[in-house]
Amino acid sequence: MKEYRIITVPLGYVYDDTKQPRTPASIGQAVMDFFNPSDGISPSDGRFITDAAERIMEEMNRGGWEVVSAAPFGTDPTEMLLLVTFSRELS
Repeated sequence: MKEYRIITVPLGYVYDDTKQPRTPASIGQAVMDFFNPSDGISPSDGRFITDAAERIMEEMNRGGWEVVSAAPFGTDPTEMLLLVTFSRELS
């Protein structure tokens, strides 16, 4: 039997410092940017900061948990959450 746990992690969003902060054109574009990050930040784009999520995934992995899924959640890219589902075998 498996045990599941869902953890939400806030995602930061970084804009190019040379431009006024702006929201990506659509939530769909923000999600695409998250899963297909560019090599750099273009003057009109930003990117998600995933450091906190990566730390939590590593910590859970050390405790025997596996990542089942990770999905962004929210409508405002500046206030997005990452929903991470973990599972592990019950002993």
